Amino acid sequence: MGLDQYLYARKYVSSSNYGRDADGNYTNTPNEAFDEIIKAMDISRDEVREDHPSLNLELEVGYWRKANAIHQWFVNEVQSGEDDCKDYYVSREQLIELRDLCQQVVDNPDDAEELLPTQGGFFFGDTTYDEWYFSSVKDTIEILDKILNNSKFDEWDFKYTSSW
Repeated sequence: MGLDQYLYARKYVSSSNYGRDADGNYTNTPNEAFDEIIKAMDISRDEVREDHPSLNLELEVGYWRKANAIHQWFVNEVQSGEDDCKDYYVSREQLIELRDLCQQVVDNPDDAEELLPTQGGFFFGDTTYDEWYFSSVKDTIEILDKILNNSKFDEWDFKYTSSW
């Protein structure tokens, strides 16, 4: 048991690409990405919704274990203070803010308690500013840099959730 935290990237994939041709007429062509995904799932177009099939991809892009300071940041900045283990949308701007804050903590470890305070809780782990704390801060920078520096995630949405 303990605090487990997840960051997911989500993307909507339509079965069709919509647009306009050179004459300004609307076009509707099959989306090859959609077809590849359902093929990988061993599903054909005949087995999905007929009127407008679509799907949402969800990919776990971040995981923390008992990183209570990171969790408390999400609770305060994303979840409006509600620590309830629900899914919460996280903007790219919020991810940048967290990454930059973590970098400030790494650059100024004496200010860690002020910048990114720990949070006690049932099975939330230690609240000291020790090697474990700084390791989770550095892990957060690495997780967020992989997402934010990869243009493939520019069109994805993000959500945070936790459990204990």
